[in-house]
Amino acid sequence: MASYDLLYMFDFMANSRAMKLKIPTFRRADGLHIFGSDAITLYISESAPCRDQLLGHGATERALIHQWICMVNNDDVAYVAVEPFEGAYWVYNYSALTLADISMACTLYWGFKSIIDREMRHTYPHIMGWYSRTSNDDGVKSAFGGIDLIEKRQISPQ
Repeated sequence: MASYDLLYMFDFMANSRAMKLKIPTFRRADGLHIFGSDAITLYISESAPCRDQLLGHGATERALIHQWICMVNNDDVAYVAVEPFEGAYWVYNYSALTLADISMACTLYWGFKSIIDREMRHTYPHIMGWYSRTSNDDGVKSAFGGIDLIEKRQISPQ
C-alpha cells in the first residue's frame, strides 16, 4: 500500500467513522495523526525521555511489559478482573513505573470508582499496594488526579 493510501485511509477514519465511534486520536502540531489508544501511548512512550523505563531495557523487558499491556487491553479481561493480577510478579516487585502499570491502572480506574469497594480491596493487598504506588506517581497523579476509592460497590461485579 502506497503511503498516500495510508494517509487517505487515516483522513477518512479521522474525519468520519473514528469520530463517531469515539476512537482516540492524536494530532501533532506538524500534522502527524495517530489513532487508537495503543498506538498513541506507544508513540508518546517512545518519544519520552524515560522511554526505557516505560517500555523496558532490551527485548526481554520490552516483551514482558508488552505481554501485560496486551493482557489488560484484551476484550476478554473485564475492567474489574483484579484476581489474575494479585500474584503477578510485577505487581509485588514494583520498581519503576512502566507502560504496563499505566495501562492496568487505566483498565482498573472505573472498577475502583464503581465496583471494587472496601470489602473487595481487603482481598487484594498486593494490587492495592501497587495501585497506590502507581496512582501516587507524580505523572499519573497529574493526569488522573488522586485515588478515588468507593466504600460500597454501586454495581454488582459480573
